[in-house]
Amino acid sequence: MSNGKRYAVIIGVSKYEDDGFPALPYAKNDAIRVARALVTVGGFKKEQVYLLVNDVSAPTTDFQYFAPTRSNVLEKLKIVADDASQDDLVLVFFAGHGVEASKNPYLLSCDTKMNVLAHTGVRVVEDMNDILGKSSAKTILRIFDSCRSPFGGTRTVMECMTKGFEDALMYHGSGWASFSSCSSGEVSYESSELEQGVFSYYVCEGLEGKAANENGVVTFDSLVNYVRISVDNWCGEQGRKQTPHMKQDLSGVVPLTVTKRAAPSATPSIDNPFDALQLAIDRHLAGTPPDARNLTFTDPQELESVAQTAQARIRELAESFQNPRVSLSLSERKSLRHLDAHAWNQLLASVGSRKLRQEFPNNTSAMRLEFTSTEVVIPNTSLVVALVRFSFFYWVWYYHVCIKDPFQDAFSPSPLSTSGFFTFKPKAAVDGRKLDAALRELFKRCSSDIVSWSGQLKEYVNSRIDPLRKLGDIIE
Repeated sequence: MSNGKRYAVIIGVSKYEDDGFPALPYAKNDAIRVARALVTVGGFKKEQVYLLVNDVSAPTTDFQYFAPTRSNVLEKLKIVADDASQDDLVLVFFAGHGVEASKNPYLLSCDTKMNVLAHTGVRVVEDMNDILGKSSAKTILRIFDSCRSPFGGTRTVMECMTKGFEDALMYHGSGWASFSSCSSGEVSYESSELEQGVFSYYVCEGLEGKAANENGVVTFDSLVNYVRISVDNWCGEQGRKQTPHMKQDLSGVVPLTVTKRAAPSATPSIDNPFDALQLAIDRHLAGTPPDARNLTFTDPQELESVAQTAQARIRELAESFQNPRVSLSLSERKSLRHLDAHAWNQLLASVGSRKLRQEFPNNTSAMRLEFTSTEVVIPNTSLVVALVRFSFFYWVWYYHVCIKDPFQDAFSPSPLSTSGFFTFKPKAAVDGRKLDAALRELFKRCSSDIVSWSGQLKEYVNSRIDPLRKLGDIIE
């Protein structure tokens, strides 16, 4: 870490006084988690981290916090810019809505009014960039999770990030770096499953250690790379498009957090053995992500309760399916390894690819849905749905495969199968509402698969029948 001071202005706007701006429930979560990471493993002192969020008490956040009003945002930016000297680092994080109006880009504070936007919004160029541009700080990092839209919804202040808004966010002078959650023409998603903005979720994971190098150091570059890859993977699984964008003019490597510290050179003498235990716990927690400190561990009874809820909902959704050309049958609930060996192997591969194998106790509760068609050009498919328990959360995991009939020979659907998962904390899984939403989304994806595979099979069947049609025409 640098010997200079480290300042941060962390802003998360979840609620807006103007009813025309949709609420963003998780922007506050993003800001709090970023602030905690910076203080816990980033070398930022609490008194030099300004947290601006809605409706959170200081004991909850462990920080002095301020309402994310326009005046507070500008005041804290100016305090930090003025206080920082040549060797210091300034980091600004914003999670909330952004908009471009009359070719002027704005970040929306909680008291912004659309009808007087020029006077109540935070102007990116004239306000933020101008204030930071006058600072003596050697390094200025800005991270924006704006153009926010709830995942699965269509609410957003503007349709997507505009080129003008992107250019304002991406402004960089000497010693500046700007990292934005999406590129022109895109929106930045919030996820109820993650309970954060998707981009911010991976920023936090990266800061807390997932983006660390072999020495346990998270640099700005390693954070950017980790977030880009993670968001891209999430988008691939969810069928979305969001491309984080970065511009920088930094000199050298900029370390942000250190998540693995060297062993102390000497062990202090301790008279009380319980003092040793306390010291060991404190050291352990110093390198542990804050969101991993108060986990609710699941148990077999809870797994059975959640599995029964999922089974009942799957059966209800399956029984509501009626189509004269396709029938749907449902198996009894079993362990996945006893239900489908291939699907079991796919699950293990998925667990292994996310380095979660040690967290997986091999407990599953699975059902298979068979879609059987009477029409040649509608393929038979098999959908396996499994509830999977990990140390402190659940997956609803699925594997959907197109089943070829013997006569189809060289028919090769693309892809042959799809799989994915939804994650839940125990409380959300037992509650059932998120579980229900996930199952509905799962069936929606399954329907999309069948439609896609049907189109491919129709083309294949037509290609096989066309020569016979031509022969029939010649005979006639």
